[in-house]
Amino acid sequence: MKTALVTGGAGLLGGYLARALSAGGFAVHLTAHRTPVSVAGCPSIGLDLTDRRTVEAAVEDVSPAVIVHTAAITDVDHCQTHRDEAWRVNVCGTQYLSRAAASAGAFFIYVSTDHVFDGATGNYRETDRPAPANWYGLTKLVGELAASRCLPEADIAIVRTSFYGPRRDGRGFFGRCLAALGAGQGLEAADDLFSSPLPVTVLAKAMVELAGRRLAGIHHIAGADRSSRYEFALAVAKVYGLDASLVRPRPAKDLNLPGPRPRDVSLCVRQAQERLRVRLPTLVNGLEEMAVSGTVTEGTVTEGTVTEGAATEGAGDGAGR
Repeated sequence: MKTALVTGGAGLLGGYLARALSAGGFAVHLTAHRTPVSVAGCPSIGLDLTDRRTVEAAVEDVSPAVIVHTAAITDVDHCQTHRDEAWRVNVCGTQYLSRAAASAGAFFIYVSTDHVFDGATGNYRETDRPAPANWYGLTKLVGELAASRCLPEADIAIVRTSFYGPRRDGRGFFGRCLAALGAGQGLEAADDLFSSPLPVTVLAKAMVELAGRRLAGIHHIAGADRSSRYEFALAVAKVYGLDASLVRPRPAKDLNLPGPRPRDVSLCVRQAQERLRVRLPTLVNGLEEMAVSGTVTEGTVTEGTVTEGAATEGAGDGAGR
């Protein structure tokens, strides 16, 4: 049985990925930093990505055939206002881990982001030139470059994505949509920020396929539809039988967020659909799959209106950035 090491076990993707890899025949080890991790059958390792020796020791102890690097600081505004911390985790940590992966001969999958693009055009292909509009996107792009320099071309896959799913803490835009609309509260969402959100369950399956088939290269793995935050919220209301009239559009400029948001970071998934057996769903089909699975977010909302804001994910919900 092949062994897989998954960083960011406390994040949204890490937990789903661990279960998917286990079902796919991998012996999975998870890492976490501050938040305890518990996934059945997956040993947990405490890991500070900014400590090179600790990273090297963890990889040496596990001796993985595959390393999937999901851990990162992904809150756009936090990265913008805590630049040194974001650089240490997202760039230096990635460099330490990719070097250790090269020494171990492991296949390295790096989870990047659609925010490596400036959002000027949208429908970005794998061959399009990145140009980040915020510090978060810059750190993830430099992480891509750092990992690519450390590993042979055949031993690294870079996954640019935007994903959503339920979180126990209720964070992320998907969770805020369900919590606010489920409580009968108003929800304001940007109608001029676009992406291609994908259910975390589908992303996890796609990454298991990358790991099993060792599909190297850059992959845009996202939803088949381009949608605004406002359109996403309306679709959530429709699929979950909630009141869509509670959703109100709002320009992104009115949110006054510290980190610049690129206007349109939708991704072209044609290449991924040609290479992968996993099908990438439309927005509504993806939400329906999530609803049918019975997966919901537990959250609380006080009286008033929820505004799409800055505090989102710890390694996770792309639809909320």
